[in-house]
Amino acid sequence: MRSKHKVSLMAFLLTIIIAVSIALTVALAADEVKPAPVTEVHEDNPLLRDAEIYAKHQGVTVDEAIRRFELQDAAGALDAALSKEEAETFAGLWIEHAPKFRIVVQFTRDAEETIRPYLQNDLVPCNTYNIG
Repeated sequence: MRSKHKVSLMAFLLTIIIAVSIALTVALAADEVKPAPVTEVHEDNPLLRDAEIYAKHQGVTVDEAIRRFELQDAAGALDAALSKEEAETFAGLWIEHAPKFRIVVQFTRDAEETIRPYLQNDLVPCNTYNIG
């Protein structure tokens, strides 16, 4: 019976991963914009300067770079909250920038149920996994 539960959970997680991948692929294809070359340095605006550099290196627009910076801030807050509130099952969080931008969160069990209250919307590229 336990084996059947694991197979069902793996199928569910695989379905979630595929759905997120398809959604991101469609969204990125619709918004595919070649980033503008960085032509000036914004010394008076460090965020814009950093966003231009990030955009150049990641092949995204400056607006997308700023969105990712905001998601990184949110990921930091999420990491702190999960470390405090879900210490028993929280196994780690990291950000992947390539090949696609996403936030990866791991738990020792009940990943989908545990993360759900912490996600504000479905637009955050977040994948969860059970380990162990």
